[in-house]
Amino acid sequence: MPAKRSPVKRFTSKEYLDALEKIGWLAALPADARRELGDRVTRAKGGASTDLCPSLAAVTFDAEMIYGQGPRDADSYHGLIKLLADGSFGQFKPTKIKDTLSADDERAYVSFELGKRAFSINVPLRNDWVEMDVIDVLVNDALRDTGIASRFRRLPASDQTCSLAFVPDDVWRKAVEAGLIPADRVDPLRERKPCSEKELAARLPPGEGVPGLHEWTGQLRDAIVAEVRASGFARITIGLGKIGVRAGREPGKYKLSFHPAQVIKNIVNDEPADLEDGDDVVTAIVALLRERYDEFPLHGIGKLRVRPMAAFTGSNPLTGEAVEIGAKNMIELDFDPALRAELHKPSKSAKRARR
Repeated sequence: MPAKRSPVKRFTSKEYLDALEKIGWLAALPADARRELGDRVTRAKGGASTDLCPSLAAVTFDAEMIYGQGPRDADSYHGLIKLLADGSFGQFKPTKIKDTLSADDERAYVSFELGKRAFSINVPLRNDWVEMDVIDVLVNDALRDTGIASRFRRLPASDQTCSLAFVPDDVWRKAVEAGLIPADRVDPLRERKPCSEKELAARLPPGEGVPGLHEWTGQLRDAIVAEVRASGFARITIGLGKIGVRAGREPGKYKLSFHPAQVIKNIVNDEPADLEDGDDVVTAIVALLRERYDEFPLHGIGKLRVRPMAAFTGSNPLTGEAVEIGAKNMIELDFDPALRAELHKPSKSAKRARR
């Protein structure tokens, strides 16, 4: 059955602006931005919140914009980071912005410095579309970690146009609760709690600690590399899901994938689930997932993270009929670039064969 959407509230322009003032949205903006927002809402002449909330956008861009890289190409992750900086009312001031698109790895590498701290991420390079983790994880985490209160939050989408508000999360929540932004058309605001390596290690049996965690990740890494060296691919099952490695388009290049177990999918979406079989590390991660920790460092493997996905309108592939897909949480494994480099490195036997 298609998911039913909640009724959308309607406002006059004055009612909408008064409600924004009441929840503190206007106070979170500089004076010139408040005036511009007021003008946009007034021109809209009232209506449903779906029609009025685009006026809240601080940044708007075409989500299909990743055609190049570097500072000379505006249609790039470099250009996107600059665009976000321009829309942050002077709060987000990144320096040393770098972006690299790797066709071999099918990954995009994005980094910058903020407040003298370095931040980076690598995301899938699937097509020309922006991977929203660059905003939701990289940029918003950098804002949090440097003490900036506001976050970039996605407003209801219109085609492939992406509009972002830039306000503190408590103001965003109040706007959603007041119906100024339709709740079932935006990403769920699950409070992200990254788990440190020490926190994860503390959940292991006494005496294991960080060395025990590193032993587990080291054995998993060695198993992945050994299988690829022996057969050219790997399929390894752990309690969290399945890690796969297969050959890429170029000789000696590999694609890595992670397919989470159904029980893990259920846990991150707060659905009933029982872990039947899991070692100490998997059991610890599952316990922390239930406590809403959303990111786990796995030394030498990568980062396991939960990513919210907003509701959207899809289509039935057989009939073409529109289908409402509800919001849910996804769990992904962002592989360590060093692991990718190790897999891409020729084995000793391959080197001998070339001699």
